[in-house]
Amino acid sequence: MGEAIIKKALAIVIMFAMIGVLPFGKINAQELPLLTLDECIQKGLKNDPNLVQSEENLKKAKNGVWSSYGNFLPYITLDLGYNKSSRSTQYDFIEVYDPEGDSTYVKDLYTDRYYGTSFRISQNLFSGLSRYFGLKASKYAEKSSQKWYDNQFLETIYNLKVSYFNVLRTMKLADVQKKALERSDEQLRITETRYELGSAALSDVLKARVSNGEAKLNLIQAENNYRISMARLNQLIGEDVGRQYRVDTTVSVREVDYTLDNSIDHALEHNPQLQGYKYSLDSYKSNVRSAWGGYLPDLDFGYTLNYNQPESFEFGDMFKENRRSEYSLTLSLNLFDRFLTRNQVSNARADLNTAKFNYHNYLNGLKLAVTESYLNLEKAQLSLEVARDKLASAQEDYKLAQEKYSLGAATILDLLDAEVSLKTAEADVIDSEHSLNLAVADLEKTLGISEY
Repeated sequence: MGEAIIKKALAIVIMFAMIGVLPFGKINAQELPLLTLDECIQKGLKNDPNLVQSEENLKKAKNGVWSSYGNFLPYITLDLGYNKSSRSTQYDFIEVYDPEGDSTYVKDLYTDRYYGTSFRISQNLFSGLSRYFGLKASKYAEKSSQKWYDNQFLETIYNLKVSYFNVLRTMKLADVQKKALERSDEQLRITETRYELGSAALSDVLKARVSNGEAKLNLIQAENNYRISMARLNQLIGEDVGRQYRVDTTVSVREVDYTLDNSIDHALEHNPQLQGYKYSLDSYKSNVRSAWGGYLPDLDFGYTLNYNQPESFEFGDMFKENRRSEYSLTLSLNLFDRFLTRNQVSNARADLNTAKFNYHNYLNGLKLAVTESYLNLEKAQLSLEVARDKLASAQEDYKLAQEKYSLGAATILDLLDAEVSLKTAEADVIDSEHSLNLAVADLEKTLGISEY
């Protein structure tokens, strides 16, 4: 039974030894260009397609406001025309005597030519307040689009922070695995030396070699995780996915003093998505009132200036006997429009009811989201404190295990267990710092807070 275990251990050692000699990339962070969190966010804000789309939607909403203002302005048109009509007869021409010039000239008998010009101005004076409420609706729609843009702005920053913090996390974890491998190398050297001196068993050497092989594999996995997270960050900021950066390790864990009550109050006042729903609700209310204007009368004013001149065109005659002016004031009331206005009012009310539901549903969901984010923040803060205490304890246990093993008072398993505990505690601190940074970023995104 013992020989079988030894043979199995030797096979594992040979496998890990073969893997250990395979080349894998080492992280030399000092040779990489530094990418700070601020630079990452500035790059990412220019590369996010969702933010670009939100910006274009905002531009459309602003154009809608200008279009609503244009509904209050008059229509002005200018027409220029030329007309010629003729029909063939037995006598196409006739000589006409001009007494003033004491001469005659030939005139087409059945051919008429004339030039015409018309200038029109039409202005709606009253349209049942439809234009007024339509303008209000477009202004609220613009404010809503602005808030949706602000919300996407916060979402983009949050996603960039998540990716940046993940690069920082994987880089630190890779450093932990690198230090663990260094300790494992040293421990393997000591164990082999003791075996040669006869103070350690072969099983201790085999266990140390297996542990060393696992440390190498863990380092490879940690470095791969770092490269993958860096590639994802590059994709977000618009860089080549293969480019390597050195992230800012001085990014500290943020300390905040939020409470649940002031967090909820702040979110209800500043969360851009909630404000966007509110402005959408106001816009749909104005749309209902605008649609109701179809039941009220319209009052229109019109002015037309016509000019007709036969034969040749002479500009000066426009201000003489060939000019005609018309003024009009028209009051019209829609008696029956095949239920068009009724349908418009019904559709506007349906949109309003949907907007009310969306607003109140998101309002309740926002309170839940703030509560969850705040509780996650509290948990992350406590987890970091526990992880730091655990690390301090694991460091002391590892020192004691080393001393006891050197004195022969502990086995190789005791030392390896202490090594695993130390490595796990170091990784837990990094993960806890990462979770706390994400919890703060998530809560501030929900509250509508951004330092950018």
